[in-house]
Amino acid sequence: MSGEDFALPPDSIATITVPVPRRRQGVCCHELDGEAVLYDVAHHTLHYLNATAFFILSRCDGQRRTEDIADELLGQHGSPTSDPDVPTRILSDVRGGLAELASNGLLEPDDGMPA
Repeated sequence: MSGEDFALPPDSIATITVPVPRRRQGVCCHELDGEAVLYDVAHHTLHYLNATAFFILSRCDGQRRTEDIADELLGQHGSPTSDPDVPTRILSDVRGGLAELASNGLLEPDDGMPA
């Protein structure tokens, strides 16, 4: 069994867009103080998600679009910001987080996307 720490990547990492991400079946999840430990039964791997990564994964239900998840994350900040770049940065972070989740096999592959 291998363990991997997972956190949102910085803006400099290339991102992919998963239009309507869906969490992959067969991954057991245990939440710990807003963070999560996931066990991938098929691959016998553990994944540790920070609070933001777990927030993103928990919304990957096959119904919410990437932009919807970013809007929800923006709403978690509580107060509106005067910085017009914040929504764009959050969307970029969500895309990066989804790319990382996908590359770790935690999301269902999208049509045309490598498994």
